[in-house]
Amino acid sequence: MISLQYIPIATIFWLLALAVGLFLAFRAIRYYILPTIHPRKRQEQLQAIMLRGEPIVWGIVLLWIIYRLLLAAPGTTIFLLLLISFPTYFWLRDYIPGLFFRYDHDAEPGDLIYFRNDTFTLEEIRARSLKLRDHKNTVLVIPFRMLGVIKVAKQAQASSLLPHEFFIETETTEDRIVEIMNECPWIPPGKMPLIQSEGAQKYTITTYALNQEIAEKQEAYLQARL
Repeated sequence: MISLQYIPIATIFWLLALAVGLFLAFRAIRYYILPTIHPRKRQEQLQAIMLRGEPIVWGIVLLWIIYRLLLAAPGTTIFLLLLISFPTYFWLRDYIPGLFFRYDHDAEPGDLIYFRNDTFTLEEIRARSLKLRDHKNTVLVIPFRMLGVIKVAKQAQASSLLPHEFFIETETTEDRIVEIMNECPWIPPGKMPLIQSEGAQKYTITTYALNQEIAEKQEAYLQARL
């Protein structure tokens, strides 16, 4: 028969010390060691390994800690696991999708994120969320459980982008056209459209896109917002 037992203080102490030590080690690698590595490409490769490897290591350590606690006091450990299972659910519903996101390497800092018709740059991949920033310097944090409502676009190489021209006639000011195109989710970063006035209320817009289909989406977005 399983009964509640006390977990030895020494066991709690060294398991806690292990968790703290692992946390500090990963923090030191992320903030003090990786930034010193050159060339930049090598640093990015190691950062990608960290993104995948750190959650796996934490998962293994957590399972091992639970195993050690079960050996020391099975009744108490099972009771504590049941006690924390409900609040843990709200943490895991973001953390587990984040594990798959990291493992699949769907995106990395610098990529574009399309969310609710706005375009953001992925600034940081956290344990349970993505930190995004838009062109207005607004910060948005998206939990991983919302991955189904965002779209990720890899940064396009400038050499692969082709210019596309179209003509519009509108009473909207040039500043407003620039603002609309800044918000367009199909405009690649660093390649903003060129707007040339052709007279009163007439403009030639030159955009850059990978293909004609995307160029048509850029034009349709502008026409719909005017």
